[in-house]
Amino acid sequence: MSASYPDEHQQTIWNTSVNVIGPVFLFFVWWTLQEAQRRGIKRLYFLARDGQVLLDIANLIKESGHFDIDCRYLYGSRQSWLTSSVKTVGKSELKWIMSDWWYPLSIDSVCRRMGFKPEELGNFFEHNGFPSDHYKELLNSDQKQRLIQCLQSVAFGELYLKYKQEDQSNMLGYLRQEGIFDNEAYGLVDIGWRGNQQLTLNKILKTEDALPKNGITGFYLGLTESVHKIESDTLLGFLFDLSSSSKRIYLRNNHIYEAFTAGLDGRVIKFRSADGKFYPAMAEVNQKLIEWGVGIQREGILKFAKEFMAHAPAASMAQENYYPVLEKIMYKFINTPSLSEAQVYGQFPMDGEMTESRVQEIAPVITRRQFWQSCINLKDFRLYWIQSVFIRSHLWVEYNLWKIILPVIAYSFYLMIKCLKLIGISPL
Repeated sequence: MSASYPDEHQQTIWNTSVNVIGPVFLFFVWWTLQEAQRRGIKRLYFLARDGQVLLDIANLIKESGHFDIDCRYLYGSRQSWLTSSVKTVGKSELKWIMSDWWYPLSIDSVCRRMGFKPEELGNFFEHNGFPSDHYKELLNSDQKQRLIQCLQSVAFGELYLKYKQEDQSNMLGYLRQEGIFDNEAYGLVDIGWRGNQQLTLNKILKTEDALPKNGITGFYLGLTESVHKIESDTLLGFLFDLSSSSKRIYLRNNHIYEAFTAGLDGRVIKFRSADGKFYPAMAEVNQKLIEWGVGIQREGILKFAKEFMAHAPAASMAQENYYPVLEKIMYKFINTPSLSEAQVYGQFPMDGEMTESRVQEIAPVITRRQFWQSCINLKDFRLYWIQSVFIRSHLWVEYNLWKIILPVIAYSFYLMIKCLKLIGISPL
């Protein structure tokens, strides 16, 4: 499965795709199909956008004569489903609307999360003490509390529902069109991490009295400590499940796995209707992803899957045969990447916020002073892949120190989340 590229950046992407990503994703999809079959699930929905390459792998496995399961692609995004399912702004809605961890809030950014521009609701915000020429200014604590009161008011609820009525109708029409309202068991397949989209879909279906009898089963590459416990639903983690055990906490780095699943689709903003059918309305593809090389990555992943399925007997797919290898592969890539891996994947452009308005490298080059300043002010700590940051920035003292303290920090964070959930506080 070798390929030769004149550019070291492209060669590193190819090598990572066939040696790291390909094996992890192939066995994850195999496990998903096997587990779905064991549970009597005949249909799987691979969620956009992370599920795009996973669905392609599933189809390759099926072409090899394995598993009689209907595999489909389901368009959606955190923002499109959340904003189209809001009836009133309650406690759960405020968690994603007003979350300011890492992302400072303004009237403009809050409205973008909810799928509109402040001006589109007329003079509502100006009448409530937020002048239009200050929409982009960061809110202080008093202003945030006043904004929460505005969002929970009857007046805002009526305006918002009227504005989003068509979007909500189209979203329900799309889900119905794709068979989500069919009276049969199905599963969702996604990369992870808390089950946000599954929770949103569960709420939508409950409202429409269309939740499957035994709930929805979600198949995820990994689940975090703060995974949602959704009544009647099942959430299953493949590579790690920190909601039940901290055993493989060292495999957690959501941003790396999301870089691995990056595709050429734009983000789903909402749904539209035309000629009696429903379609996703999508943002433009992030040109930075194309320039980085997601096309090469996708090609390499599928090349590995196709070649492996052409030569590997089904007996070799037993979990005890492959899982220890996958564990070592991912541990090494996350914690001790080579210089070329750190350079290339450290440059991957990403934004964890739902509107994707603050894209940056997951491992930027920084100075020693910038690193320690980020440690002091955690809200500026957007170093998504810290091991790569140290390597790219030549901060070898911090790199070796981090090897010692990272397990302590990771496990302390794990315990903190567990304690919060134990006393009834749902972490963001």
